[in-house]
Amino acid sequence: MDAQTRRETIAQRLRQSPTPVSASALARECSVSRQVVVGDVALLRAGGLDILATARGYILARPEPGVIRTVACAHPQENMARELELMVDHGCRVLDVVVEHPVYGQLTGQLGLSSRYDVGEFVRKVEELSIPYRTDTTVVKLTPDKQVFASSKDGYISVQAKAVILAMGCRERTRGAVCIPGTRPAGVYTAGVAQAYINLKNKMVGREV
Repeated sequence: MDAQTRRETIAQRLRQSPTPVSASALARECSVSRQVVVGDVALLRAGGLDILATARGYILARPEPGVIRTVACAHPQENMARELELMVDHGCRVLDVVVEHPVYGQLTGQLGLSSRYDVGEFVRKVEELSIPYRTDTTVVKLTPDKQVFASSKDGYISVQAKAVILAMGCRERTRGAVCIPGTRPAGVYTAGVAQAYINLKNKMVGREV
């Protein structure tokens, strides 16, 4: 199928699915690479389709029934699953997580968890990746050889990294600033910059830049 037909197929698949669909699944259905699907989704967003990226895949933004509230919480990682289970067991849908960073403000990640199965898959992915992290920590220096110096509640620390991703809350211009409808993504690169690297410069974001 050509590119336009493929994007229409992806859009229709997302309209029909009540749950997130992974980029890998869409790639298999369209017989293309995952990177091509990511590019198609960016173009669909630019065309006004409100697509959310969650930990489990893409889903169309839909009006949420009922009352939406923000729950403030603080817990060690081992209590995360129990906290999420308590919410979904009482009929809640966990839409997203918002982290208050002392420098960059609010950082938001889409979750879309509504059942114990969703919670289990989310926790499994977190444990599978085994990614160590630190909260209340601010990077104060980064050297050309990828040595990171940071100040945390445990004191001054240094880490020798193999790769460093600068995720400083970069956000595309708001809807009012550009004539493109829909929500705009936040991340390391704006969607437009990422697409320019991939499609115009043949550079894979996250590997070469």
